[in-house]
Amino acid sequence: PGLALANSLQWMAHLLLMTLLTLRALGGLGGFGLGATALRATLAVAAMGGALFAATHLFSADAARGLPALLAAVAGLAALGATVYLGVLAVVGRGDLRLLTGALRRGG
Repeated sequence: PGLALANSLQWMAHLLLMTLLTLRALGGLGGFGLGATALRATLAVAAMGGALFAATHLFSADAARGLPALLAAVAGLAALGATVYLGVLAVVGRGDLRLLTGALRRGG
């Protein structure tokens, strides 16, 4: 847990530093619609987190005996998370979803 916390704090510090440098370089981010995009992404992440939380509590770790069962469970949870996230974005953020799929088609 300590290593995970330290890594999370490092990424949060990185986010803050990069945000400050970006604001300084661009003179602000007004007009880019970042607040609305962040809200839509937060809704999608919250729905995904809730679905994954519920799914992981429907079965116990003991139910996944052996590596193949564990890999299947992880793959299923990953698929569920991606489906819920993209589904919510399809409903509340069609423009964001088009931007994401366009970037994926271009290779990044």
